[in-house]
Amino acid sequence: MIRSEIKKTIYKYSKTLKESDVLALYRDAKWSSYTNDVPKLMQAIANSLMIITAWEGEQLVGLIRVIGDGSVILYIQDILVLTEYKRKGIGTKLLKLILDEYKDVRQKVLLTQDSAETVIFMNHLASSRAMMGCLLRLPFRVNEILRSDKTMTTYYLVRHGEPDWELNERHGLKGHGRDLPPLTEIGILQAKKVSLDKRLQDSQIIICSPYTRAMHTADIPNCSVFELVK
Repeated sequence: MIRSEIKKTIYKYSKTLKESDVLALYRDAKWSSYTNDVPKLMQAIANSLMIITAWEGEQLVGLIRVIGDGSVILYIQDILVLTEYKRKGIGTKLLKLILDEYKDVRQKVLLTQDSAETVIFMNHLASSRAMMGCLLRLPFRVNEILRSDKTMTTYYLVRHGEPDWELNERHGLKGHGRDLPPLTEIGILQAKKVSLDKRLQDSQIIICSPYTRAMHTADIPNCSVFELVK
């Protein structure tokens, strides 16, 4: 009697990965913006704050990659699972593992693309205990936010508070990392002052960029809806 082998998914914490394994995963996801520049992709892997991978035997079947300062802000940049291994809880498990590693980080952000498959996954995450205290950028289209009728809509533009630019020098942040610094104490006071403006009290939505200084500023006003757009 021949029994089929039941493989157990193994999760590893390492940024040391074979280029062929990484390419197979990103090509399966059809993320050509990554695979069109392999050296830059591998550099991004090496420069990530942390990477957790999922393996079945010798095959890389899933990966989660995060960037950030590890203290105040955490960007969940990539979550990938091979097509044939989806709907098995691997993506959710990877997310839970990374959130457990950075449970003390105040602001956790997950950015996604707008696709039918992503909508299903994100809606699942939105109701998951694993994402409590996290900020999801749920996929949406512009016409789902902006009014489609003729009613006048008022918009207020708010400049972010003073960022802690010295953080870049202290930690040697480069490239996109230079956009990670949160607000200084002065910047927080500036945002609090703006949040008291009576014109903002009846706001229905806050839209901001994914930069830490902008999200830190937008996080201060007491608003029931918080959407994030690039």
